[in-house]
Amino acid sequence: MADNEFSDPIDVVMPWVDGNDPAHRASLLRHWPKLPWNRPAPYRFRENGELRYALRSIHLHLPWVRTIHLVTNGQVPSWLDLDHPGIRLVTHADFFADPSSLPVFSSSAIEANLHRIGMAGVADRFLLFNDDFFVGQLIPREEFISPDGRPRLHVMSARLPRFRLQADRYRHTLAFNNLLLCLAFRRRRWSYPPHIPLLLELDKLAWLNARFGFWLRRTSRHRFRQRTDALARVLYLNAVPERDRGLPEGALQVKLAGEHVIAVRDDDAFSRSLASLVGQPPAFFCLNDEIDDEARAAVRALEMQAALAAIFPDPSPFEKDRRSIPRPPGLLNG
Repeated sequence: MADNEFSDPIDVVMPWVDGNDPAHRASLLRHWPKLPWNRPAPYRFRENGELRYALRSIHLHLPWVRTIHLVTNGQVPSWLDLDHPGIRLVTHADFFADPSSLPVFSSSAIEANLHRIGMAGVADRFLLFNDDFFVGQLIPREEFISPDGRPRLHVMSARLPRFRLQADRYRHTLAFNNLLLCLAFRRRRWSYPPHIPLLLELDKLAWLNARFGFWLRRTSRHRFRQRTDALARVLYLNAVPERDRGLPEGALQVKLAGEHVIAVRDDDAFSRSLASLVGQPPAFFCLNDEIDDEARAAVRALEMQAALAAIFPDPSPFEKDRRSIPRPPGLLNG
């Protein structure tokens, strides 16, 4: 391990929820939005078993990460070994500014409070993961921190959308954040976030919260996603480099030509995509659940777990049972 990995550690922060947990389901129903347009998609909280393999991928391919912080409402996977020093549980109550807004069922609200997560023992620099993000190849620390110490923030070459009639909720929210950035910096178009980990720094998050404080505080009180949420992730990867423009130590935007996102759907194309993924995993990839039907989703989840077990067969040290878990029969064999 290099000296800077001791003196300037990078952690991982990963929000996670087990939507199959009866207690979570009961809490969700108690707070279910009355307004139809605020109701989340049924697959939003589904647990497909990805977390085990996401952790394996981090342990295998990001060996310079100091600690993984799993952010939950108090839920703990039964197989997770929290006695291992490389992984910690952080609850929403540990860092939310307003405890009265809990429980929350929105990643936007969680991310709007990340400027406070340092009080839970998270390093000053950390990678923000989703539990459906995976690292398919060995990635050097310099992918996120340049040799001269500048943060590297990955963005897509595409721009954030503008407001359009009939836009879905997510595109409307992106357009709203495009507007917030336009008003703050007098520029018209801003970068689109990719489905890969984002390097965040606590001091820059504090600045972001001061600059967009009204909107982020408003978002942190939303139990469910809303069209006018301030997306801390989107604001950060655009506003911080804009603030640092021209500074030799400032954050850099790194444009990606593309990303590897596989939509988890109930069709043959999904199976072919998984087979290709097993054959040659990219540096980063995302498996994005989009199936409404619970029964069909369960079948496809087994297929997805088989693919992930083929890519990441060796248990991580964070698993209580460190024996390799056999692949379900008949899936992705041959």
